[in-house]
Amino acid sequence: MNLIKQQNQLQKDAYKVLEKLQLMELLKNFGEPKIVGSLSLGLMTWRDIDIEVIMKKLDMEFIAEICAKLVRKSSRRIDFGVIDNRDGFNNIRPTGIYLGVKYYSKDLKAGELLGANDKVWKIDIHFVLKKDSKGVQKTQEVADRLTDEIRKIILKIKGVVFKSPKFRKEIFSMDIYNAVLNKGVKNINEFKDYLRERGINL
Repeated sequence: MNLIKQQNQLQKDAYKVLEKLQLMELLKNFGEPKIVGSLSLGLMTWRDIDIEVIMKKLDMEFIAEICAKLVRKSSRRIDFGVIDNRDGFNNIRPTGIYLGVKYYSKDLKAGELLGANDKVWKIDIHFVLKKDSKGVQKTQEVADRLTDEIRKIILKIKGVVFKSPKFRKEIFSMDIYNAVLNKGVKNINEFKDYLRERGINL
């Protein structure tokens, strides 16, 4: 499938998932939610949604309540992962509380209700105080520099990189954005060279 058409379809489907779960409305009860990352930028290559929620106070009770409400809206299966990073111990993640949601739509077959299935929607929600908010700003910085040509380059590179076991461990989407926007990387081979300079092999 054409990468632009694929991205457009994923973007459309992502908003349907958010509507199905009424997730943005739910999160508004607890803070100020903003869609960030690839969904906001129109740079989707897989079923991944990123949301940053700016809070006045971080409380694990809020997370428990959100999970309970989402369970009631789940069709087949829904998984949760929570990381309390309020002390900033994990410097890869924002300082705050992370809620990871895996949503399995009702059209999946019995044998597809697996965590590793790429048909599963992964929703990353970061609850942060305003002083620790970075997602909205970083997304806007990328958006301000996107052109149709740059979007195509990024989508081609992401289409290869996301299949790597190092993705989201050593290599992140922002690495691709930085390489293309700030280093002039134009293809996957140049991105591999960019990574090697940083001591990473794709």
